[in-house]
Formats: sequence, structure tokens, C-alpha cells
Amino acid sequence: RIACRRVEISSFVARKLMSRRADVALPLFQKVVATPAEKYHARALYRAGDCTASLKQWPQSQQFFQAVLDKHPKFEQRSEARFGVGFAQQNPQVIARHVPRLAACDKAL
Repeated sequence: RIACRRVEISSFVARKLMSRRADVALPLFQKVVATPAEKYHARALYRAGDCTASLKQWPQSQQFFQAVLDKHPKFEQRSEARFGVGFAQQNPQVIARHVPRLAACDKAL
């Protein structure tokens, strides 16, 4: 019961920080993700995905959002998580890594 209350408080504080300081909020969400509190797990994964996207940590963002989709089929923000996966995949850094391959495909055609 006490652990569940700590998770609740940690999640609340992290949500408040997220809008201003994703770098501070992220470790709090990661702590919630690491606990077995099912009630907060999906939301913490989702918020961790948001934080990592804000910090432009695209591979981690994609992993958090994908974990929401894989582990929580009834989560109410699944469509937003799906968008987060796509957004992380299409960010400029990821696209830049694929430009040489796309150029090679163009030459082959």
C-alpha cells in the first residue's frame, strides 16, 4: 500500500514537471515503469515516451511508445502512442540515417 502511494505521488510530480522539465520528469516516470504497479504502468510508459521525445531521444521514445502498444492493449491513449512511434521513426535524425539508402534506391531505378 505504501509503495503504491509512492508511485502515485511520483507519477503526479512527474506529470507536473514534464511540461517544463522533461529531463527531470523522465527518471521519475522510469521509476514508475520499473515498479509492478499495473495501475500506473501504461501511463508511465506513455509519459516516458513523451519525455524522451521532448529530449529528442528518438530510439528510447519509440521503445516506450511501442511498449505501451505491446503490453497494454486497452490503454485509452493507444492511438497517441501509435502516433508517438511514427513520430519517433520520422524525426530528422532517423531520416538522415536513411537518406544514403534512399539515394541508392533512386539510382537503381
